[in-house]
Amino acid sequence: MSQAEETRTGCSYKVEGRGPLLVFIPGLDGTGELFFKQKPDLVGSYRVATVHLSEQGDFTYEDLTDDVAAIIKELGEERAIIIGESFGGTVALSFALRHPGLIDRLIILNSFPRFRG
Repeated sequence: MSQAEETRTGCSYKVEGRGPLLVFIPGLDGTGELFFKQKPDLVGSYRVATVHLSEQGDFTYEDLTDDVAAIIKELGEERAIIIGESFGGTVALSFALRHPGLIDRLIILNSFPRFRG
């Protein structure tokens, strides 16, 4: 099962696999392509939503975290495992503060607390 959707700010995502929802938020490259080695093993046990960050327009942490919340809700889930890598880790931390009730688990990889710029 695979599907691709887009959120209101232009952030898109692709869903693969079955099981509990796992949302991967990528680093500044914004594509989620650096997740290629881990994804095949995860889609056997999880429904993996890989976020592709918008490349156009201005957006804030609030916009990005609301997009992640919209993805979880659009997929019919109440909670999800959130993985944030590099810049995606800063989005994941902001998401945890803004939408704590939507998190089942929070995993931060190779990140920092906030990106200014």
